[in-house]
Amino acid sequence: MDVIKIFKNKWLRKAGTLAANPTRTKELLRKVLSMFTREGLEEVRADLKCLYDYVHDIVTGRYKGFDTASLVMATAALVYLVAPIDCVSDLIPGGLVDDAAVIAWTIKQLHEELLRYRLFTKRQDSDADNPSA
Repeated sequence: MDVIKIFKNKWLRKAGTLAANPTRTKELLRKVLSMFTREGLEEVRADLKCLYDYVHDIVTGRYKGFDTASLVMATAALVYLVAPIDCVSDLIPGGLVDDAAVIAWTIKQLHEELLRYRLFTKRQDSDADNPSA
């Protein structure tokens, strides 16, 4: 079973309409928060936080210089994560292995966009630390 192929064919389409709806995307982000402590995601927790922050900052209007296709892909990874029945059911032991793979793959695909986002957040944090600068 090719998890990434299924992810691209099924979940990216679903995420396109969701990413265009800030209210529904905020609901998704609330569900994602509960996933941070799930056993089986330890190795991708930092990546998951990065995707969460990226989508959150776009939806709340903090980050405006985003690439729409990247937003859709990040949203798709988060939708896949919260879906209990995907390629491997999250209800069985080891059921988050496919979710971790999708998160890791998405981070790789969005590398350039996420670098721009991280630079943006560093500038924002620096500006907040130095209001007179």
